[in-house]
Amino acid sequence: MELSAEGKTPEYMALAGIKFKLSLPQLKDNPQLKEQLLQGIITGNMAPYYKEVCTDLGWNFDQK
Repeated sequence: MELSAEGKTPEYMALAGIKFKLSLPQLKDNPQLKEQLLQGIITGNMAPYYKEVCTDLGWNFDQK
């Protein structure tokens, strides 16, 4: 492990916080948060997490 990375939250861990924010009624339709979450999922090749996000947030699952 690189010492300069110590104490930093990995990028993929931030996605859980974004997902939580999108579960809140006042933020559920926020396009910036949705785009940020989807880009993180794409960048991290996180297809299983995408499926979970779609189920949890009531999004349509795009299998592309």
